Amino acid sequence: MKRLLPLLLALTLCLAGCQLRNRQNSSLFIPTGESQTAQTEPTAAPVQDGADLALPAQGGGIIKEIYKASGTWPKDHPELDYLYRIPFIDLQGAYVDGCNQEIDRRYRAAAREAMDAMDRYETPHSVTIDYTVGLFGTVVSLEIDQTFSDGQTAFGVYNFDAKTGDAVERDRLVSCVGLDPQTLPELLSQAVETEFLRRYAGQQTLTPVAYADALEKTRSFDPDAIAVYLRPDGSLGALVPIWDLSGGQSLTPVVLAAETP
Repeated sequence: MKRLLPLLLALTLCLAGCQLRNRQNSSLFIPTGESQTAQTEPTAAPVQDGADLALPAQGGGIIKEIYKASGTWPKDHPELDYLYRIPFIDLQGAYVDGCNQEIDRRYRAAAREAMDAMDRYETPHSVTIDYTVGLFGTVVSLEIDQTFSDGQTAFGVYNFDAKTGDAVERDRLVSCVGLDPQTLPELLSQAVETEFLRRYAGQQTLTPVAYADALEKTRSFDPDAIAVYLRPDGSLGALVPIWDLSGGQSLTPVVLAAETP
């Protein structure tokens, strides 16, 4: 019996050591699925120096930046300053899903194409893509503006309800600033003519025919086709078509009315 005691003691110590080594090894073990998940990169581009915009009605940010890049190009002899900020509506619903798809297809793709062009030492087609957000209660207006290397501009407007994710109609937008929706066509007519006269002040006597033709075309717009949105300062904005003296047309953002206190 005395001879067996050392053997039993050695066997016990050996088993304890094996269990300890197994426990140590198991703490380093990561299942294959968990390892892949941890290493997966997000499909959206990382946000750089961007903060979510807080919506008081929900208490959280719903407009997020999924892509941001800025700088000067080319670096050795700067010719232009570029800025690309691409938003994402962090809500669910058929309307906002469609908005996000359009933003990704139209703006995020343009920003990436521009960055690729500059990497090839080519002038980018899009120079800036930026956005603003207007809020009133649960009504949210997301306005995106895009400028091109030839000086032209383009705009996109998305109006939605932060609670439902549904589209917000124009009458509700107009009511947000305390206006009667019935007055919108008159407000648009005044804004269109005021912007045209401001832009082409003094041109009537220099090019009377072209001036008269452009003014007539500018006045003949369709009020129902005008995009209206809430601006960050609480005012009501619109994208109105202005004809130029050479026969072209461009959209111009104008202020229609300030928010009622």
